[in-house]
Amino acid sequence: QSLNRYAYVLNNPLRFVDPSGHVPIIDAGDGVGSFTSPPETPVSGDVVANWLIYDEMLPNAQSPIALTIERLNAMAVRLLRDEAQKVLRNGPEKSDSLILILAAYAKVEAYRQWKSMVQTGAPWDHKPYILSRFGAIAWHDGYGYRFDIWSNIHYGYVGRKVGLSRTELLAGAGAAQIMDGTSQLGYWGSWFDDPYDQASIRIGIELYERYQLNVTPAQFWQVFDDYAGLLPRRGMEPRFGTGSAGGNGGYR
Repeated sequence: QSLNRYAYVLNNPLRFVDPSGHVPIIDAGDGVGSFTSPPETPVSGDVVANWLIYDEMLPNAQSPIALTIERLNAMAVRLLRDEAQKVLRNGPEKSDSLILILAAYAKVEAYRQWKSMVQTGAPWDHKPYILSRFGAIAWHDGYGYRFDIWSNIHYGYVGRKVGLSRTELLAGAGAAQIMDGTSQLGYWGSWFDDPYDQASIRIGIELYERYQLNVTPAQFWQVFDDYAGLLPRRGMEPRFGTGSAGGNGGYR
C-alpha cells in the first residue's frame, strides 16, 4: 500500500454510505459483545462539537504520539531542505544519499505511527463511538449532518498539527478511493475523492491553520459554516431540550 493511501485511510474516513445511495452501511462489529444503539432523540451539533474539540482534537493534537509523529515529519522536511540547499550551493555531485535515506526513513516511520493511531479500531477512529453515543445525525443551524463528518474533521486537524501537508491529507483520500475502486471520473477536481469527505477534512485543516491549539466552539462553527454548503446534510431541524443528548425528539 502506498504512503498516500496511508495518509487518508489510516484515519478510516469511510463514508458509511451504500454506493447506490439507498441505505447507510454501519459496521456493528464481528458478532462479539454488544452494540450500543444510537440515541433516539435528536442531538445538537453543539454537543458533538464541544466533545470533539475538548475531548479529542486538542488533547490528541498534544499527545505524546502526536508530538513524536510531528518530530519525525519535521526531521524529514529539515533533512531534505538542508540537502537541497547544499546541492544548490555545491552541485549535485555533493549530494549525500545517506541524508536522503534518513529523510525517507523518518517520513515512513511518521506514517507508520500515524497508522497505528487512526486505522480502523485504533484510538483515533471515532466513527463507531460517535454513532453509538450521538447517533447518525447531529443538527446545526437548521440542518442535520452525518456522523462521519466529525471524525474527518479530527483527521484534518490533527493531521496538520503533526506535520502532514494539505496535499498528503487530501490527495491521499483520492488515492485510497482509486485503489478501492470507489472513485469516479467526476471527482477529478477533488483528487478523485468524494467531495463530501474532502470538505470535512478541509474543515479540520482550516481549523488548525487558522487557530492552531486555540480553537473555541465559536471558531469551530465559523469555519464549519464556511464549508457547510459542501457537506451532505438534511433539513428540518428538531427542537432541542436541555438534556445532554440535545433534544426532546420534537420536530418543527
